[in-house]
Amino acid sequence: MQRTRTWLVVGLALLVAFKAKPGQMKIATAGAGSAGHAAAEALRKTTGIEYKHIPYKGGYPAVVATVQGETDVVMQLSLEVVDMRRAKKLRALATTAPKPLTISGYGEIPSITRVIFLGGLEMETRHQKVSGKDQVTLALLGAGFVADFYMQALAYVPHQQVVGVFSRTRERGRAFAGKWQIPQATDRLEELIARGDIDLYVVGLPNFLHKEVCLKLAEAGRNVLCTKPLGRNASEARAMLEAVRAHGVRHGYLETEVFTPAVVKAKELVDRGAIGEVVMVRSREAHFGSHSPYNWDPELAGGGPLLLLGSHNVEFSRFMLGKPRAVEVFAWTATLVHQAPIEDSALMLIRFEGGKMAQVEVNWTTRSGLDLQNEITGRDGAIYTDVTGATGIRAFTLKDAGYVLEKATVSTGWIQPVPEEPFIYGYVGHLKHFVDAVREGRPFAETFEDGYVVNAIIDAGYRSARSGRWEPVEVE
Repeated sequence: MQRTRTWLVVGLALLVAFKAKPGQMKIATAGAGSAGHAAAEALRKTTGIEYKHIPYKGGYPAVVATVQGETDVVMQLSLEVVDMRRAKKLRALATTAPKPLTISGYGEIPSITRVIFLGGLEMETRHQKVSGKDQVTLALLGAGFVADFYMQALAYVPHQQVVGVFSRTRERGRAFAGKWQIPQATDRLEELIARGDIDLYVVGLPNFLHKEVCLKLAEAGRNVLCTKPLGRNASEARAMLEAVRAHGVRHGYLETEVFTPAVVKAKELVDRGAIGEVVMVRSREAHFGSHSPYNWDPELAGGGPLLLLGSHNVEFSRFMLGKPRAVEVFAWTATLVHQAPIEDSALMLIRFEGGKMAQVEVNWTTRSGLDLQNEITGRDGAIYTDVTGATGIRAFTLKDAGYVLEKATVSTGWIQPVPEEPFIYGYVGHLKHFVDAVREGRPFAETFEDGYVVNAIIDAGYRSARSGRWEPVEVE
């Protein structure tokens, strides 16, 4: 009787979740036509629920995706899940049986009644460290501008060590390793991939290498974090997402904007209901252009500031609105200042499901240095962030002040230096999140799925700029 009651409560809670979010709850299966997919369809026909089917190439990747938080539910045979536990690929938190369950070759799994006590109408949740790792080992792929920011940030992140760095140029890689005291530097990616002691590979390479490198890592079964934009376009990003899903590896999207202290605090206010329901956001990022020559080549970079800066603004918008489905986009692009085969200015409107809106403004024409501003409009108030314009320090200098802030073109006159850029820009926050998530067995807050959606929205923006019309966001 108790077991039946426990199953009923868990089942009802699951159905309530599906009913509350029709068509949004994600069910992972071993593929279309699999036994799991058939079970999900039977559930839909019997109960009237709607769900989003996420097919994987096999049961193992489907289970891993759900454990990581990429999907909500997995339909998989219990025998196969037991085998994964025995292989130490999973750690069970609880069984729905009223008593502990002992599995040969694995051990005892506590009853869910120890975690959730329903008879007394009270709930206790227990945070368990799944991986049990005290030290997370990292390999850094890239030795350029963003890689240097990563290393500055990691100096403030405990319980991690960078054990290797890859650079396409041997001398540059060795110089980078010497600067940051990294034990191994190589210009042969396969050397780092072959190592069995690396928990996370951090991709900080040029855009045109993201797909190639991430596919190699996924095929080798290596967990990967990739900087923005995930791909040069949605097609590349989709291939990367499918690869990490197929091979069951952990994947994180290195978007800094949602980890900046100002944005984190703003989201806390939103979640507390301080400004009511958020109905519109506005996000601006601007400077005078990329340091890297390849970013001015549309073939190598994939786009100009609409892609390279706008990826930050789009994900900020999704984050603040609760990541609703993006429906359509209207955009304008132009080359106003630079003599380049790529846009240096762009505006974009994004209409989300339910009528919520986002406005994105980006350019490479702002000479004063990096400008990051956001506005969040709710039914009962508004929130404003100004990361680089309200730094708490102003100075007037007749002599060269040296480095002032990222992308600044002048260092005399009135200046506003940014203290501790790795903190302010979100580098520390996002790398700490991923390291802690690996140590504690928690899902990643930003994944390749987010990167893929961002690419799809921006692709629609470029189509709109060419057509002069609203264009649909195409997400498979």
